[in-house]
Order: sequence, then C-alpha cells, then structure tokens
Amino acid sequence: LIPKMDPSNVQPVLYNGIKPVWEGTLAAFTFPFGEIMMFPMFLYSFKTKKSSYKIYTLGLLISGIIVIMTSLTLVLVLGVVVDSGLYFLSFLSVKEISVGETLQRMEVLAALIFIFVAFLKISVLLLGACKGVARIFNFSDYRFIVTPIALLMINLSNLEFSGRVAFSSWIF
Repeated sequence: LIPKMDPSNVQPVLYNGIKPVWEGTLAAFTFPFGEIMMFPMFLYSFKTKKSSYKIYTLGLLISGIIVIMTSLTLVLVLGVVVDSGLYFLSFLSVKEISVGETLQRMEVLAALIFIFVAFLKISVLLLGACKGVARIFNFSDYRFIVTPIALLMINLSNLEFSGRVAFSSWIF
C-alpha cells in the first residue's frame, strides 16, 4: 500500500485544536487496550513473576505499535473522512492491494484473519470470565460453567446490541 499512501491525508495537523486528538486518544485507550486488562487473569500461571511482567509489557508495546501503524496506514491510504465514517476500514485498504496480476482481491484473506482473531479474542475473554466466576464462587474447577456462561454471553449480546453499529456506539 505504500505507493497509494498520500501524506496530504494527515494534514492539517491539529486543525480543530487538541480536543479531538485528546478524545481520540482516550477512545483508543479504552476500547482496544481496555480489553488487555483481561490478561492479568492468566499471569498467575507463569513460573516466575518477573517473566509475566516482561511478557505483558512486551505484548502491550507490540500491540500498540501495530495499532498505530494500522491507523496511520488507513488514514494515509483512505483519508480522514473515510477513516472516521466506516467500521471495517481494513477491507477498503486491502482492496487497494494489487501486485501485478497475481495478488489482487485480498478481502477474503482479511475476512478469514478477522474471523480467526475474533474467535481467539472471544475465547480468551470467555476463559477469563469463567475463571473469574469460578474464583468468585470458590469453585475448584471452572470447566463445568464454560457452556452456561458462553450461552449467556451469546444471548446477552443479541439482546443488548442489534448489530456492530450499536455495539460501537455503546463502546464510545
């Protein structure tokens, strides 16, 4: 996507002042990085406490760099107006990839990656929720409550949110 990047898409910087930048920063820290607070549920399983902090910090730094690079790529390729108005921007940017006649129409690969990452994220959040509930009620094992909590999560998400737009507006 480097040939399709337009540096004028990030100008003018701070056109509306610092307030929109500050609000965007707070939104970025609450949504993608707020879910990172689930990972301390798994830190007690490491052999030494020093290794858990190192892994947690390294993962946080790597994910932060990836989020910044992805956001900057989306703004440089698509522009701020398009970037602020759509929900699945990666599909639009992946659509722009074309390397000769061989690598084109990569949206299917992006969709498969999204599905895999969503499954992985939901699995980690479900495991953390089950371990937390088991710890609250002093259960010796969490495995017998995985199915009820998963069904409860599915039902509550369908009752609470009508779709992705409602979920995103609730988050922000």
